[in-house]
Amino acid sequence: MRELVHANARHRRVQQRCTTHRNQLWRCASPCYRGAAHRVDLSAFREGQHQLQAIIKDAAGNTTTAGPRTITIDRTAPGPPGGLTVLGGDVSRATNSFDVSWTNADGQAAPITRAHYRICPAFGGACTPEATAGGDNITSLTGLQVPGQGAWTLTVWLEDAAGNSTSVFATQFPKLNAEGAPSTPAGIQRILNGKLKVWFAKTRNTRFTSRYGQRVVTRGRLLDSRGKPIRGARIDVFHRLRSSGHRRLLKTGLKTRADGRITLILPLNIDTRGVEYDFRAVRPGKITSRQILRLTVKRHGRTFIRQLKTRT
Repeated sequence: MRELVHANARHRRVQQRCTTHRNQLWRCASPCYRGAAHRVDLSAFREGQHQLQAIIKDAAGNTTTAGPRTITIDRTAPGPPGGLTVLGGDVSRATNSFDVSWTNADGQAAPITRAHYRICPAFGGACTPEATAGGDNITSLTGLQVPGQGAWTLTVWLEDAAGNSTSVFATQFPKLNAEGAPSTPAGIQRILNGKLKVWFAKTRNTRFTSRYGQRVVTRGRLLDSRGKPIRGARIDVFHRLRSSGHRRLLKTGLKTRADGRITLILPLNIDTRGVEYDFRAVRPGKITSRQILRLTVKRHGRTFIRQLKTRT
């Protein structure tokens, strides 16, 4: 049994007794005075929807009821926004206006009703004051403006109808391209100064000649200005085709290991081409370090460049 004490409008002391039963039905009883406000302690109730019903009984034993009403109990802040992206992609813009969107996590007891956000310089500095925008199950912000030219990051976190919100579950866009990315200016600068070096494993050079169908292994390493490895950084790999002159994306999921190293085995059936490795310190963002390998493929004693099929 739990006892709760509340004061009514006339400042009288009202003792309210609540008991729970095996079927989780709670019954609370207290004297009823005109103008009294009755409160029920819901701290023992689990999160989710519950039914609330009021039963009024007079001195003669006559009863009347009100309700039931559905109430939702939610004590957990919403999770971080998923897939936060800028509409139109990561490109320079002539006008100072940006739209962003994201997805909300499932399983939310109380609906999401508000988004909190702030804009900060990408490479350290004072942020804008926190701002908010409301809406039912809000999943976007429109018409955002940055304080000036340069690179900026947007941090977004959510609030539900119960008022639960925490910046611990914030999502930042864009992000530093490294695992455990630091937040101090010195740590941020360490990632920005990252240098990528890539070579052919057999010669440890940036140029290599192989036979058609031969296994070609490339290796590389990403280091900061002090020679320390940068781990968990994504490296984009493009093929520069000699046959068409086009640049084709091959791989985006290549990540540096704990020692900053990468390994990539090229396809067996490729022809002569350039292989480009790009590191972006901020994703999405501009390329901050690039390495291009030159591969010459020989077939029947001649440099092999695959001929493009022409349509007739």
